Amino acid sequence: MHSTPVRIAKADPPRHDKPHRTRKPSSASEPADKLMEPLYAESARLEALLALARDDRVSSATAVALGSDFEARIAGIDAALIQPSLSSQRRLELWKDRVSALRNYASFESTQRALAASGERYDAMLVSID
Repeated sequence: MHSTPVRIAKADPPRHDKPHRTRKPSSASEPADKLMEPLYAESARLEALLALARDDRVSSATAVALGSDFEARIAGIDAALIQPSLSSQRRLELWKDRVSALRNYASFESTQRALAASGERYDAMLVSID
């Protein structure tokens, strides 16, 4: 009897809307585009790394809360980036902020994965100091 192997597709995590890369045909935008392209590329690389490093199967409540904070920060930046009235300078600053936030999130998730591989977990207590 031949059986066909069953493949189970892993559900994609919820994604926030990514900002659109806007390009203006004028030559005035060329310097800004040259500064933005590396940010676009690094953002894409970091998102791919996050997709690989994230493991939702095992996580502490603290790690889930911190991950949600990172996602909220990135979503806030993305919301600001889709505003049509942004100046080139502000758009550049937001893309730099986005890449920085993604770096921090990727570092956190990679550390989570490394800890899990060694049988440990990130389980710190969060406190508020007034």
